Amino acid sequence: VCSETPKFTLNLGTNYQGKRTDPNTGANITYIWTSTFGGRFQWQGFSTTLQGYYRRTKFTSIGTAAWARPRLTDVGYYAGAGYFVIPKKFEIAGQAGQVFRQGPDNDSWQMGGGLNYYILGENFKLQLDYTLTVDFDDITGTQSNKENKASLMLTASF
Repeated sequence: VCSETPKFTLNLGTNYQGKRTDPNTGANITYIWTSTFGGRFQWQGFSTTLQGYYRRTKFTSIGTAAWARPRLTDVGYYAGAGYFVIPKKFEIAGQAGQVFRQGPDNDSWQMGGGLNYYILGENFKLQLDYTLTVDFDDITGTQSNKENKASLMLTASF
């Protein structure tokens, strides 16, 4: 959103999930701990967001999973930026993110962009976006899964 004065926001979050059994592999999960930390800056029609991600998973047994480690650590980031080329009406945006997952051939990333037209302030807008996602391999040693996606969305907020 167009901000006349500089605005800076910080965020921090964490989530702890207890014991369970994975329905796909039969792995016994002791816990999953996920945390994020990030910030956002807005001023004069420009906005930027940067977010960091950390996840730690501990197992008592791995079932039929394709890894042999009793613990997995994943880290990642998300970055996005936007600029109003027509103040408070038309915004151009871009984003990128990446997750580094422990284990064979597991890294994934995404990038894309969007056009946002604000019809009635922030409450009613038309959005067009495109993303390219390259996801971790389903089978070790094969090519990554690539997914191209374009979306058109009309959003109304009350």
